[in-house]
Amino acid sequence: MSTTPGQSSKSQLSTKILLACVLAATFLVYAGTLQFDFVYDDLGQIVSNPAVQSWKFFPMYFRANVWMQQFAIGNYYRPLFLTWFLINHTLFGLHPAFWHLTTVLLHVAVTGLVFVLAMRLTRDRRIGLVAALLFGLHPVHLETAAWISGVTDSLMALFLIPAFLSYLNYREGRGARWLAACLALYALALLSKETAIVLPAFVVAYEFLFGDAARRWSERIRAIATPLLGFVAVTAAYLAARANALHGVAHKTVDLPATIAALTVPSALWWYLKLLVLPIGLSVFYDTPYVTHVSLRFFVLPVVGIAVAAGLLIWWWRRTRSPLVAFAAIWVLLPILPLMNLTVLPMGDFIHDRYLYLPSIGLVLLVAAALASIDTREILGRPAGQVVAIALAFVLAFGTVAQSVPWANDVVLYYHGMQVAPNNDLPRNKLAATFVQRGMYEQGIKLYQVVLQDDPNYWYANYRMGFAQYMSGHYPEAERYLARATALHGSPDEFYYLGLTQAKLGNDEAAGKSLAEAVRLQPEVAEYKQALATLGRQSR
Repeated sequence: MSTTPGQSSKSQLSTKILLACVLAATFLVYAGTLQFDFVYDDLGQIVSNPAVQSWKFFPMYFRANVWMQQFAIGNYYRPLFLTWFLINHTLFGLHPAFWHLTTVLLHVAVTGLVFVLAMRLTRDRRIGLVAALLFGLHPVHLETAAWISGVTDSLMALFLIPAFLSYLNYREGRGARWLAACLALYALALLSKETAIVLPAFVVAYEFLFGDAARRWSERIRAIATPLLGFVAVTAAYLAARANALHGVAHKTVDLPATIAALTVPSALWWYLKLLVLPIGLSVFYDTPYVTHVSLRFFVLPVVGIAVAAGLLIWWWRRTRSPLVAFAAIWVLLPILPLMNLTVLPMGDFIHDRYLYLPSIGLVLLVAAALASIDTREILGRPAGQVVAIALAFVLAFGTVAQSVPWANDVVLYYHGMQVAPNNDLPRNKLAATFVQRGMYEQGIKLYQVVLQDDPNYWYANYRMGFAQYMSGHYPEAERYLARATALHGSPDEFYYLGLTQAKLGNDEAAGKSLAEAVRLQPEVAEYKQALATLGRQSR
């Protein structure tokens, strides 16, 4: 039976109302985060970072890494991420409620884009609405939507999804302007986060899965030759800018033997699949050891689990021959693969929920398609797929709200991290740093003693321990830790506090050298110059 214009109009209105409900539900689930503080990297990247507090630093964003204010060599080249912070600071200063509001609204916007993407791929509003609902409420997005500095992934997705949709407009013959829009949005996505580099692979996968099956592969390749050349040009320009800013495309942060890296990959991949499917026990810190030998728990079982998951997807695809199933599976896997290069990720800190923001789009497409396929059955007089989707949405919403609590402030976040990952020293070190920052020096010193017992050469722990000892008046201990910190790392602040400590101990000559080094490293800091001048007057 044909659809009349009136019926079509009512259907469109109904879809818009339902989508508005999905977006409203997503916002409400995260509304509690508007009461949260700046936490974790927010303090270094926002609160105490002059580079995001003045527009005079804007040109530097394209010439340095994200942590340029700490004189660190890193692998993060994200100019638009820093620009997002600069805009927020310009509008809201350091009021965290507004920063959290824009972070949540960004996630809500991406949720709406997931609906558009799903509708474009399937032309089925059930799949579109369910995919958006599950994406918006999924607890694994807490690290992106509840943590201000985790906004990189939603910011990247805000450009990447429209870039893909623009490509679809181009391939449907709507004009070259859509290809130009696609490439421009792709560039913006890359400048937000490097994960966007998977977009050309998504385009190729789409062509071979959704394209005309009657056409030869060579014909399909010729059809996408022009877009691929555009992607190559944009990617090359991005990599050149990145290499110039970072002094290399990527830097090895862990000297990990190839055997250990290979043995650890199945465990890391399985961990990510578990987080996607069963998002419980979430934390910004996990116990994820490097795998040094073949073991049942950390190698055999992950390999079996991955094989079973892959087998189920292959069975589903062969049974239905659905291009959506294959494409969604690729969307899950491709953004995770670069994360398997463990040598460019921090030591022992290579699993994070935020890395699943883009892959989760593929997951919700798969789940929405599966639920749509059972809508022919009924549960309590309603289509089975809809009933299961609503029930699943309630479970996800509850999980998100319940697991958002640790993000309220640093103390709660790090205590929670210590409970989830008792073998990970990072949350203990972060909690110690929080105590020191809040003037709770004795509590910080006790925690740092534990951290440094396990890793005596951790420069940051030595620095903060030395600072806490200095502020507590324990100058000989402060000098010992600060001297080790400067030998291991050597930032301006480390030399500054070492100089102040040496002055307290009456060693003016050593103090002068330390303060002079602080001034040399960062001459624009008046505090360093004033301390050096004061020492000079006292020595005369």
